[in-house]
Amino acid sequence: ERPGTLSFAAGGFRDLTRVASAPYQMWHDILSTNRESIEPVLDQLVQHLHRFKKKLLSEGNLQDEFYAAAATRNELPHNGKGFLTPLSEILVITRDTPGVIAEIASSLAQQNINIKDIEVVKVREGEGGTLMLAFETPADARSAVELLNRLGFTARER
Repeated sequence: ERPGTLSFAAGGFRDLTRVASAPYQMWHDILSTNRESIEPVLDQLVQHLHRFKKKLLSEGNLQDEFYAAAATRNELPHNGKGFLTPLSEILVITRDTPGVIAEIASSLAQQNINIKDIEVVKVREGEGGTLMLAFETPADARSAVELLNRLGFTARER
C-alpha cells in the first residue's frame, strides 16, 4: 500500500504519528465511547480532503491552504506539554525511597489538588531526583508548593 513512501518522511513525521504507537485497546475504548462525537468530525475531514485533492488536481496551488494551516498551528499554546491549555508547573526534589511519588500524589489528593501531568525530570541513582508536576491553575501550583514544602520536600514553581 505504501511502497517507498516512508523514505520521503521527514523527522517530524514520526512525532505526528506517535498516536499510532499507543495500545489499540486504549484507542478502542476511546473511539467506542466517543463514536457520536467523532463521526461528524471524520465527515468534515473527508470533505476537506476531497476539496484539497480537487484543488491540487485542478489548480496545483495550495498556498492559501498552507497559510491557513500555519495560522491555525500558531494558535496552539507553546507550553502545554501536549495539553491544549497551558498548565502551571512546579519542580519537586525527591528522596530515593520506595513510595515517594505515591506519598506526594496522596498528599496532594487529600487536599483536593489534582495533578494534570507528571514527569521524572532527573534521577540520580541513590540520591533522589526531580519531578515536574503540572496543575490546571497557578493557584493549584502554589498550593502544591506550599503543601510539599511543609511536608519536607523542596518544591518551587517552574
